[in-house]
Amino acid sequence: MKIEPFFAAALLSACGAAENPRQAATMDVIERQVRMPKEALALTRYSRFYTAASSGEVIGTYVASAHNDLPVGQRRWVTDIYHLPAIDDGECFIVNVVFDPKTNRVTQAFCNGVA
Repeated sequence: MKIEPFFAAALLSACGAAENPRQAATMDVIERQVRMPKEALALTRYSRFYTAASSGEVIGTYVASAHNDLPVGQRRWVTDIYHLPAIDDGECFIVNVVFDPKTNRVTQAFCNGVA
């Protein structure tokens, strides 16, 4: 079966672009040091989204299910905070993380709220 080049490119782009090395390094640092809330699942049980906020901090949102075509256990850097999953409650099925790149430390990790 022959696959047209434009179709092959579309399939590859749907799989997600390769991580930017700087963003990947930041996500690695966060994931090595984050202490999940007591009620939360293990880090690998979440789809993990990250972005840089206008404050300079890095914001992470972890979702305990596949979300926006990102499987559980995978991570993605998104364009801005408007591309993070927005869920009003969710208890510890949603975990929010704040990372300060100036100090290279996770400053917060908290569950999203009561369902």
